[in-house]
Amino acid sequence: MAAIDPSFPPPGPGPGGRAPRPGLATRRGRPLAGLLRAAALLVLAACAAAPSAAPPTVASADGRVDRALAAYEEIAWPRPLQRLGLPAGRDYVALLHVPPLRPIDLSEPERTRVTLEAAVFDPVAIAAGKTAIGHMIVAWQCGGVQGIASQTGESAGQGLRMAADGWGVAAALSTFTDGRVLPARATSWRHLTMLDAGRGSVLVAEVDRAGCARLRERLAAFLTHPDAPARRFGLLPDPARFEGAGCLSFGLWLAGEAGVLAGARGAFHREVTVREGIVGRRAQAPATALPYAPAGLGPGERFVSLAALRRGPWDKGRVVDRVRLVDGELIFAAVTALRAGAGGRPGWREARALPAGEPSVAAARAAAAAWAEAYPVRRIADPGGMSAVVLERH
Repeated sequence: MAAIDPSFPPPGPGPGGRAPRPGLATRRGRPLAGLLRAAALLVLAACAAAPSAAPPTVASADGRVDRALAAYEEIAWPRPLQRLGLPAGRDYVALLHVPPLRPIDLSEPERTRVTLEAAVFDPVAIAAGKTAIGHMIVAWQCGGVQGIASQTGESAGQGLRMAADGWGVAAALSTFTDGRVLPARATSWRHLTMLDAGRGSVLVAEVDRAGCARLRERLAAFLTHPDAPARRFGLLPDPARFEGAGCLSFGLWLAGEAGVLAGARGAFHREVTVREGIVGRRAQAPATALPYAPAGLGPGERFVSLAALRRGPWDKGRVVDRVRLVDGELIFAAVTALRAGAGGRPGWREARALPAGEPSVAAARAAAAAWAEAYPVRRIADPGGMSAVVLERH
C-alpha cells in the first residue's frame, strides 16, 4: 500500500473533483469481485501534521523497542486524531473502528447469512460503505511519542480465488501468510477519511505510563517474534499467543495491552457454529493460504458454490466445528453505549447497533460499562468530526 501524506488529506482533486486515494485498489464496476469478496469473508471476525522529529525514548534502555517501532512512530498523528485535542503531557490509547455500513449479526447462522446479504449484496450498502467488513486501527500517545498501527493481509485476493473455487466458508476461516502490520505512513487513507467524516466508532482512553510501555513492548515482540505472527492474517489466530491476527483481533488485543477494555475483552468474542454444508475443500489452494480444515469434516474434496452459500441454509446439517471469533458488532455496540455517559447525542450509531437485549450484546455493553467506571471524566471530542468517546482520569 502506498504511503499516505501526513498532511492529510492529500492535495489536489482526482476524477470528479475528489481527492486521489493513494494505495487503494478499487473494485468499482466489478460486481463479481464484490460478491467474491463477500463470500471470502462470510464470517467476520475478514493526516495533517508535519513529520515529527526523532521521538523520545520511552522503551527499554537498549533501544530494542524503539528500533522495532521506528516506522510506527516516525510521524505525528494524522489530523483527525490531532483534532481530538488530547493534552500532550498525558498518555492515551485510541481504538478506531470503521464498521461496515450495515451490521452483520453473528448470533445465529441464518442471521449471519441474512444480514451479510443486506450488508454486502445490497447496492446501497456497496456504494456507501466502501468497506466490506470494516477495519480497526490502534493509535497511542505515550510519553510524547505518537504511534499508529493496524493489521492487514490477504492482499492478493487469495480468499476471492478460494471462494470462486468452491471452498465455501473455508475461504473466510483460512489464514494467509502475507499479513502485515501497517506502519504510520501506510495507514489507509480511505479509512482515515471515513473516520474524519464521523463514520466510525472511536474510543480513546487515558492510560498510565506502565500500560503504554506494555503496549509498545508487546507490539515490538509481535513484530520481531521468530514465528513471524505479523505475517499470519486471519480470523482464527490469537495475537495474544503470537499466532497471527485479523484487523479486529489485533486492535482489541493491542489496545488491551495498555488497559483499554481490560477485563472486558472476552465479552467481544462469539462462538460460531460451522456446519458441513457450507465448508468446502479443494485439491489446491493459493500458495500463501493455510486452508481451514476442521477435523470433523472428514476426507475428500467438497465443492461449495457461491450460489449455495448465498441461498443457505446455514443452520442445517452436521456440526463440524465451533470457532471463537472477535465480533466487531459487539465492540461497536459497547462503545456506542458508552457515548450516552459521555454526553453524546443519539444518532446513526445507536440506530445501527444490534439490539441491546440480545444476550451477547447486553454482556458486551455491561462489560464495557464496568470497565469505564474507573474513569470519572467522560466526554465527546471533535463532535462535528470523528466524534470520539474520550475517557480520562481527571
